[in-house]
Amino acid sequence: MTWTRAFQTLATGLLATCLVLFAAGCGGAGANGGGDGNGDGDDGGDDDGGGGGDTTAPAAPGGFSGESMDSAIDLTWGAVDADDLDGYNVYRGTNSGVNASGDPLASGLSETAYTDSSAENGTTYYYVVTAVDTAGNASDPSSEVEKTPFDDPPDRP
Repeated sequence: MTWTRAFQTLATGLLATCLVLFAAGCGGAGANGGGDGNGDGDDGGDDDGGGGGDTTAPAAPGGFSGESMDSAIDLTWGAVDADDLDGYNVYRGTNSGVNASGDPLASGLSETAYTDSSAENGTTYYYVVTAVDTAGNASDPSSEVEKTPFDDPPDRP
């Protein structure tokens, strides 16, 4: 057997093995990481947040903006397209870099708008919003919005 023939035999055997392993990893429960193999991110778990459930967070909300009011801030954001979306959480801080893993100002919101009516005139607030799915997975926070409510705001900062 020549080197060329031996190389062809070896390459053919490796290719066949790779194809078998690839095909085994693309379908069937438990294949390639324990999922159900259909690529939808749902591995067949019970989605209770326990072992084996959905661990894929939704996308972060985009288009986040706010408007200063008298003793309030109106916030709006774009809807997140996720089949298992449960709602939105809004976080507020008085310093930039809002912690979106602490207690939310508002949670489980089904609308893409929220009015912070607990804001005090003259105090600067920073806000972010996250999307949460039915398994409790939270998205990354949105971009941060900085707003200050004023009594009859002259330029709505």
